[in-house]
Amino acid sequence: MEDRSHALLAGLFVLLLGAAAAVAFAWLRDSDEPRDRYLLVTTGSGSGLGLQAPVRLRGVQIGRVESVRFDPENPRQILVSIRVDRNAPITRETRARLGFQGVTGIAHVSLSDSGRAAERLLPDPADPPRIPMDPSLLDQLRASGPELIADLEEVAARVRRLLSDDNLARAAGTLAA
Repeated sequence: MEDRSHALLAGLFVLLLGAAAAVAFAWLRDSDEPRDRYLLVTTGSGSGLGLQAPVRLRGVQIGRVESVRFDPENPRQILVSIRVDRNAPITRETRARLGFQGVTGIAHVSLSDSGRAAERLLPDPADPPRIPMDPSLLDQLRASGPELIADLEEVAARVRRLLSDDNLARAAGTLAA
């Protein structure tokens, strides 16, 4: 009789564990909301952007990144496929940019528009609409880096000339007089 009670308890444990796993799966999976597919197009870098990265429109999460790949027709372009909530107000003026979260540097897609009433960008399952992707702040810094360094070197050279021993001696003489 004791063997049967252990078997019964083991069976109940397995059933409860299975039910808990099913509830956890249902709770953690994406919602069943219909989603539309769009393609983000950039010639810049997709650095740090991974699959399932969040897509935000003016700070509100509306979807996820589905894939990141090179455009087979133009290898200079990167195509980022995203799926967003069907009721998200994606318009013809919507632009994309990579955003980075805090100290971790994990990338997400940030969508924005001008805020003016514009024509909605209607999805097409056969040929998803393309949304241009602007360079991120890191891309802009990377592009302007050499010029910025040259400017800083020129400022440092001017400060060295201004604070030369001769100029400091002249300033000290002027103040003493």
